[in-house]
Amino acid sequence: MRRAEFLIQSPALLETFLAEVDCLHLGTLDEQGGPYVTAVNFVFAQGKFYFHSSLRGRKMENLRRFAPVYLSVAQEFSFIPSYATHPQEACGATQFFRSVHVAGTAVELENLETKTRALNALMAKMQPEGGYQPLSPLDPNHQKALKATAVVEITPVSITGKFKFGQNLKGERRLAVLDSLRHSPDPRAASTLAWMESLGEV
Repeated sequence: MRRAEFLIQSPALLETFLAEVDCLHLGTLDEQGGPYVTAVNFVFAQGKFYFHSSLRGRKMENLRRFAPVYLSVAQEFSFIPSYATHPQEACGATQFFRSVHVAGTAVELENLETKTRALNALMAKMQPEGGYQPLSPLDPNHQKALKATAVVEITPVSITGKFKFGQNLKGERRLAVLDSLRHSPDPRAASTLAWMESLGEV
């Protein structure tokens, strides 16, 4: 990573971020070796990523052919306009964000009990208010659905976190950005300021 000040290595911060974001972009390779990217809902549990899919489709064909994958998870925060730090120069414009990038190995789960745990963890994340019957591998009705659904487990080989919240800003530029956020109509401004504060920038 070129800008070391944005690097996040805290497992707790990274895990919290992954629990708060619902969607990741999954990169696979097709039969010609070309990249293919799809968006999937996911859950991160016990150090691994899980998502569900149809049994058929291009991404599943790619995964069965070539196990290494790349994941990208990102969440946008406030856009900082160029005029926050200079009345004319455009180069000061920037976007604050949180992101995680993962190189990993994918495997399609076959065991119904393991698939059930992954799907129940995904439901608990996506629908925490409940209102559904948890899946059970012992329920004959659930067994049919489990067999008809692909569940993929991705084991990370490397995880890189990048949280950009003005850690590189100093002096008057930093004060100008803070002032811009405090007066910004952007609904993300308050959470952006909170992250700047949590990272020691306020």
